[in-house]
Amino acid sequence: MAKEKKKDKLFRRKRHLVADFTFGKQTAAVFDDMLDRSVPFYGEIQRMIAEMAADLAVEGTNLYDLGCSMGNTFLAFKERQGYSKMEIAQKREALENVLVPYRLEENRELLLSGGFSQCDVFSNGTTSPGSSP
Repeated sequence: MAKEKKKDKLFRRKRHLVADFTFGKQTAAVFDDMLDRSVPFYGEIQRMIAEMAADLAVEGTNLYDLGCSMGNTFLAFKERQGYSKMEIAQKREALENVLVPYRLEENRELLLSGGFSQCDVFSNGTTSPGSSP
């Protein structure tokens, strides 16, 4: 059951003073629409990267979606691997919730409870491997 993509209308009404951009819940809810409108061929790029990852992935190794924003490449890859729309929607919701500024441990728990088997944390060029719940 695919989640309907919300349209970006965050800056539709006129404002006398525009505050600094923040990536909060409102932005996360419409970010896919922002990407589709501002990055030429965004959907096609995601599809192609997922296809290449599926062709080149080696079992028993890790794939990292660096700069993943909403995790679209990862989710397209999972779909190519036979995951159901429901499994993908659960993971997608977990990723979207991580975009809201919570503490590191809260984000980690959201991912693990959303069906991810582990969560690696990258900080200052080092990796702290996560563990299964």
